[in-house]
Amino acid sequence: MSSAIEKLRQLGFDVDDQILLEIKNQTTAFMSETAANPSIPDQIKQMFQSKYESDNQTMFDILLNLGMGDYDYDTGEWTPKSSQVYAFDAEVFDIARMYTLFLQGVQSIVPDVVISDIQEDLSQLTDEMIPSETWEWMQTDGKRSVSFVCNNHPYSIELESWGDWINMNILDFMNEVLEKEGCPNRLYVISHELDQIVMMIYSTQERADMIKALINVH
Repeated sequence: MSSAIEKLRQLGFDVDDQILLEIKNQTTAFMSETAANPSIPDQIKQMFQSKYESDNQTMFDILLNLGMGDYDYDTGEWTPKSSQVYAFDAEVFDIARMYTLFLQGVQSIVPDVVISDIQEDLSQLTDEMIPSETWEWMQTDGKRSVSFVCNNHPYSIELESWGDWINMNILDFMNEVLEKEGCPNRLYVISHELDQIVMMIYSTQERADMIKALINVH
């Protein structure tokens, strides 16, 4: 595992030994639970063992841990743990503020912009009703509009709304915004595990491709 953290440091990621200890403890707990579960075939257990002993998986887990940040379920506030990687579950918990949180994540890794005045207009949401984070019923399908100010310039986009899933067209839109603002880099997804866990960095295409290849655990 120590070699994994050195590889990340060589790639320019600011990671300390404490995060490695956290990952080790998480992996040990997961493997112990897996080994003790009689319903899991030995072949699957061996596959997990091999996977979680690899540097690729460790690098992925470290970046995921950093990128997810800390979400306070009592206050609904998200706090970043890294200025280099942002990760989130595309099936969101806070449905009403999914793009607000996304833009906060973008702000956390893009030093070349200041994003403010984020507004989400939910008035066009219709159809399917599912419980929200407060366990009240809310409309989730239809369209929603997102507006914000970036470097003192106003931007807005209307997105199809798909229940509690974020519409990743917002990523393409943000890269258009970065281009208009003259930013030197772009947002790149370096992992999209099972079409659900999204991990992003702000970098060149070349660096993103290199990192994606190194943490590819599939």
